[in-house]
Amino acid sequence: MYETHVTVVGKVLSEPRQWRTRDGAAVVRFRLGATERKFSRTTGDWTNGDQLYLDVSCWRRLAEGAASTLDKGDPVVVTGRLFTSHYEIDGQTRYRTELEAVAIGLDVGRCAVIPVRRRAGPVAEVSGASDDAKPVESATPAAVPPPEEEKVAQLAAVR
Repeated sequence: MYETHVTVVGKVLSEPRQWRTRDGAAVVRFRLGATERKFSRTTGDWTNGDQLYLDVSCWRRLAEGAASTLDKGDPVVVTGRLFTSHYEIDGQTRYRTELEAVAIGLDVGRCAVIPVRRRAGPVAEVSGASDDAKPVESATPAAVPPPEEEKVAQLAAVR
């Protein structure tokens, strides 16, 4: 009811790690960093400001998409539920700020992207179609990952 949702623009700092839960749900986790940039009118230079580091978790279909798309260093925009978790190490309580993502996108202001759209499955047949109607083909693209060179070209930074 009173969840804190935020959007963070930053960079993937760690290789996304993927695994499945016991019931088969896909999970991906990675570290996200966001650094404020400030312009100094006196010096005319840009400098780094405050920094934010978050552990991002993705679940189910979002996790599958993140695992097949994201790499360390990618500029991203992540929206999700922000919260603090705690754990103990050597008797000391430690805290970690986490973001449970509901949406992730590559930041097209800082990289070039060629979209490959996923479809839910074949289009349902319309009732009342004539007997000579041909079955509808699925609009799902072939599940062949692009060669590594093509992926690099797709995510090439625009600077």
